Amino acid sequence: MTRVSALVRAYVGAVTADLASAQVAFVEVIGVNRAVEDHRVVWRSLWTDFLTGEADRAVGRGEAVPRDYTLAMVALIGAINELMAHWARGGGALPREVVADEMIRHVLATIGHPTEPGDGAVRAGEGA
Repeated sequence: MTRVSALVRAYVGAVTADLASAQVAFVEVIGVNRAVEDHRVVWRSLWTDFLTGEADRAVGRGEAVPRDYTLAMVALIGAINELMAHWARGGGALPREVVADEMIRHVLATIGHPTEPGDGAVRAGEGA
């Protein structure tokens, strides 16, 4: 769980550092043209391979349920992209910690890990 939390919090910190960049990366980029879409497909494939490898390593450490994670990681990437698009469309009003906690829950559920992230102090809709 520590590795997942660190990775997700670093990712959310990086992609939310500039709201305008997040809006371009997660909202406006969709359907721009074939070249951009091909680029997105390549990066989704690279992320799928990376995350599947990390899940396999987690299995080896006894932190995840053994199975083929490929499709689960494709779905996880889609969920993460939509969470970031939701954050960007909302003008960044949703606290980053809430977005990160939700991503962590998704990752942990995907690998079959029951632990909850964070201390639950901030929830969606409760403000910053």
